[in-house]
Amino acid sequence: MGFLLALLVGLVVVGAALALLWWIVQWVVILAVAALGVLLSVAAVVLGAVAVGCGLIYVTTWLGLSSWLGDAHPVLVLLGTVTVGTLLCAALAWGVHALWSRWSRDR
Repeated sequence: MGFLLALLVGLVVVGAALALLWWIVQWVVILAVAALGVLLSVAAVVLGAVAVGCGLIYVTTWLGLSSWLGDAHPVLVLLGTVTVGTLLCAALAWGVHALWSRWSRDR
């Protein structure tokens, strides 16, 4: 009878330990997914800001070159806008990347 009681108590303890372990694993997974969601949201906001910034750069470059070049051929203005706008967007993206790298390293 003592053996059966010890076996029953052992099974209850092991079952409780497995249930607790499963509960901990579930919460770790939930928190990891939530953290990943927050990280992806922040990345989406940063990329959205860079995209908006690039859009503004292209529009202002187009307007600036259009007024500066006057009656130049539209293809020339388009090529200038693509060239200058791309360089400025690359500089913006590089600056955001440098700030992000510094922030994540200092954290």
